[in-house]
Amino acid sequence: MRRYLLKVSLDHFALGLTIPIVVIWQLSRGNSLLQVSAVVAIMTLVTLVMDIPTGVAADKYGRKLSLTAGSLILALSFGVLAMSRSFWMFCAYAVLSGLGWALLSVAEEAYVFETSKNESKLYRSSISDVTIADEAATIVGLLCATLFTDILGLQRTIFIAALVLGIAT
Repeated sequence: MRRYLLKVSLDHFALGLTIPIVVIWQLSRGNSLLQVSAVVAIMTLVTLVMDIPTGVAADKYGRKLSLTAGSLILALSFGVLAMSRSFWMFCAYAVLSGLGWALLSVAEEAYVFETSKNESKLYRSSISDVTIADEAATIVGLLCATLFTDILGLQRTIFIAALVLGIAT
């Protein structure tokens, strides 16, 4: 479970690095607020639509593979985000990111349930630990985003998030 908590922490630290800057990055690359909203809508729609198929894939091929693929696809999506210079590239980021989060979200609870040996009390405790690690890492990422952006700039901060997700993979 410790390795899994580390993976969740890395995933959400990377997310925290990008939350405060993703809109600014898109606007600095020429997207309008309408286009930025469309990118977020695409990402949310892909996550929603892919939840069931990624759940089926996780059941068929395994939770660990789904978790690994989710982090890898998210790392790729952040790489695309960092290199994006047009609305369509930001749309590609949105599709990849939505797919990555769908792969992670579907497999996470099932993986924790399997590793807690189907014991209700242990499952609740494990889910609680995962939630605490997730939220704490996101907050640390949010705090670091300001520092990283000030020192390294927006694009390099996004690349660092991609690198962290690569490590989580």
